[in-house]
This record gives sequence, structure tokens and C-alpha cells, in this order.
Amino acid sequence: MFQIQSVGKNISTLRKSKNMTQMELADEMGVSFQAVSNWERGATMPDISKLPELAQKLGVSVDELLGDEKEAEAIKKLVKGEETEISGEELVDIAPIMKPTQIKKEVERNKQKISMQDIIALAPFMDSEGLKEIAETLLEQGGILEGNIQDIVALAPFMDSEDLREIAERLLGKEETLEGNIQDLVALAPFMDSEDLREIAERLLGKEGTLEGNIQDIVALAPFMDSEDLGEIAERLLEEGTLEGNIQDIVALAPFMDSEDLGEIAERLLEEGTLEGNIQDIVALAPFMDSEDLGKIVKTFLAEDRVSGENLQDLTALAPFMDSEDLGEIILTELKDGKNIENMDGLLQYLEEDSVTDIVRELLKKGKMKIKNLEKWASFMDEDVLGDVVEELINNKEYKITDLQPLMQFLDGDKIKEIVMKMVKME
Repeated sequence: MFQIQSVGKNISTLRKSKNMTQMELADEMGVSFQAVSNWERGATMPDISKLPELAQKLGVSVDELLGDEKEAEAIKKLVKGEETEISGEELVDIAPIMKPTQIKKEVERNKQKISMQDIIALAPFMDSEGLKEIAETLLEQGGILEGNIQDIVALAPFMDSEDLREIAERLLGKEETLEGNIQDLVALAPFMDSEDLREIAERLLGKEGTLEGNIQDIVALAPFMDSEDLGEIAERLLEEGTLEGNIQDIVALAPFMDSEDLGEIAERLLEEGTLEGNIQDIVALAPFMDSEDLGKIVKTFLAEDRVSGENLQDLTALAPFMDSEDLGEIILTELKDGKNIENMDGLLQYLEEDSVTDIVRELLKKGKMKIKNLEKWASFMDEDVLGDVVEELINNKEYKITDLQPLMQFLDGDKIKEIVMKMVKME
């Protein structure tokens, strides 16, 4: 492969040996001195047609200028004109100093000597249009571009997405080439337009024996697809009965789907009775769902008694992703239904102050709120409400003034005085 930096160093050394300035060499060559500077720094190369002239000005052969006899020979062939034959290997060697139009011209002229590997090596130096035309020409000839999806993967990073779609569709139409399996598209997906990818995926979806319709089949494509398109395909699989409806089936797609689409699919599966599992099952979906949709599903799970055991701690993992109002409503409902309140500390930070108040009052009503529990709740409660709750608790005459010590920091001085006076009178 051509070493531009090495050639630049040769140009600099030879110019200095001729006692020429960059400006003088530039005038001799009919270019700007900046062009000469770029040559010598290895930033650019002289036009391939100027190399013989440059070598002459510097008093050397093209071989000596380039420092490589094989590359020099290939350049000489190109400079000679139309009838010169050049191999794919020679073309690859000098591609860095050729213009895209020159490469295209030489590939077409010497196509019988160009292999698929040569095309891949030349791709970074060609424009997308030229690359498309050459790929199509080779595809028509057969025997060079074999028509396998892997053959165009190496070219894909250098091709226009629209051109890539046309070639992929052409291969897709050939029964012996693109097999129609979802994995065939995955390698091309990063380089394709999301809309084109959707169209091809849907085409495969409609071909018997190709895209199987299982949720796992489209997971590999999901990162490259538009979230709306992905939602439509998931819906289609659902309607056709290929999406099984297990919560785990949706989890794999969730990171790439629109939260609204995800919520609709989850709710539909829930309504149809196909969404299985308990609270733990939807924890994996929670980060990707809209909080309102998540609240609906959690309420349904709870209503159908899918909570593991009788402990509200099951909600802790979901709490960070839920609407605080929904969370408070759910906890209050569960408490009224007799669910256990143990180990609820982890939920408090996600609740609104009003919800905490309602829950505390419900616990008081059921006789499940104690001073020792209240210490953990105090920082999440309104000061006046806390004072009222403490007053209600001391009416039971089972607490001493010392029991109130942990709560003092959360109460107003006047309220503390009022409570203490009341406890003294009760004694």
C-alpha cells in the first residue's frame, strides 16, 4: 500500500538537494507553495498525472521518487493511457493518490482482473455512486460479487444508504442469495436508513419460511430501527399470534421501543390474559415504560393477587419508576385490604407528603402505627400532621416522655411543649 508520508519525505529531501525553496518548486509545477508543503508533510499527494513531471524537476525517476518500483510501474501504466492493463493488486497499491473517478474508470477498464477483495480494499477511496455502479456491474457478471449478503457488508460503510437498500433488495429477490433470515439483515443494518430497514424487515416478515415472527428474531434489528416502526412490527407479530405474550418476550425489545407503544402492547397482553408473572416480572420493563402505564399494570397485577406473598416490599424495586401519586394510592389500597406494612422504609422517599399522611392515618386506624415506626416516617411528613399523629398515639398511655426523644427534631417547639404538658397531665 502506498506510503504517503514516505513519499513526502522523499520530495522534501530531493527538493533540498536541489537547493530549491517550496515556492520555487511550486512555481515549477504550477501549483501553490501550500500544495508543496502538504506533499512534504504527507498530508496530500501530487496528482498522479503530475508525478512524472515532479520526478523530472527533482532529477530522479518515478521509482526513486516513490521509493517503490511496483507502485511506480503501476503509475506509469496509468499515465500511458486508455489501453494500459493494470491488475487489481496494482490498483489497490496506488489508490491513495488516485481520484475517485480515476479508480472507477480503471476498475471498469480492467474488470476482468478485479476481485471482490480488490473492490473492498478500494472502497475507502471511491465515491458512493462509483462504488454502487461497480458493485452492480460485478453483480451482473456473477462469479465476482457472489450475491451473498456478506459480500456487501464490507462495502456497506462506504455506500450511500439508498444505494445499499437497492442492492440489498436485489439480493433479497434472488432465492439463492439473501436467504431472508433476520440474521442476514443484521450485518447491514448499521449502515441502512431506518425506513429502508423497516420495509425490508416487513418484506421478510411476509415471506413464508423467512422471518419467523418470533420476538427474538427482531431483537437483533431493534437497535437500528425507528422506535415507531419497531412498535408497529411488534403489534403485527402480536396480531398474528407469534408474539407469545410472556413478559420476558417484551423485555428484550423494551430498550428500543417508544414508551407509549410499549405500554399499549403490555396493556393489551394484560387484557388478553397472556401477560404472565408477578411484580418481579415487570421490574425489567419499568425503566422503559411511561410511569402512568406502569401504574396501571401494577394495579392490575395487585388486583389479580400476583404480588409475591403479602409484603408491600415487592413494590420497592418498581417505586423509582412509578408516579408518586399512583404509588401512594396503591399502597393505601393494599393496606386497606390487609397487606403487611413491614419493611416499607424503602418506599417512603418516592411518596408525596400527602400520600405519607394518608398512609399513616390508615395505619393509626388499624392500630399498626407505633412511635418507633414513626421516627422513620417523620422526615417525610408535614410538621403539623406529625404533631397531630403523636398526640393521637400518646392517648394510649403506653408511652413515656423519653419515647418522644427521637421525634423532637421534627417538631415545632410549641408543639413539643404542648405534647409534654398533655403527657404530664395524663400521668
